Amino acid sequence: MARDAWDLPAVFSVVQAAGNVPWNDLESTLNMGVGMVAVVAPEDAEALMAASRVAGVDAWVLGDITEDDGRIASPDTIRGAKGVDGGAVYLSGAYRA
Repeated sequence: MARDAWDLPAVFSVVQAAGNVPWNDLESTLNMGVGMVAVVAPEDAEALMAASRVAGVDAWVLGDITEDDGRIASPDTIRGAKGVDGGAVYLSGAYRA
C-alpha cells in the first residue's frame, strides 16, 4: 500500500506531534483517513471507482494484494493490526503533504 495514494487528513499529524506518537503506532491503530476498503480483481477496479464516484463517494486504488511470504522485514510492515492476525500490510513511500 502506497502512503501517497491518498491525502492524509491533518488531524493525524496533529495527534502524532501533540502526543509524540510514533507513526507506526498510528498506522497500526487508526485508519489514517481510509474509510472503507473494497477488495476487487484488478480488472474490476476502474468500474467500481466510476460507480463510487457517481454515487458521490471518492474512490482510488490503495494498493495491491500479494502473497505474504514472510520475507519482508521492515518497520513499514504492520502485522496483526487492531488485535487481529489477519495478515500484513506493507506501507511504502511517504504521505502526501
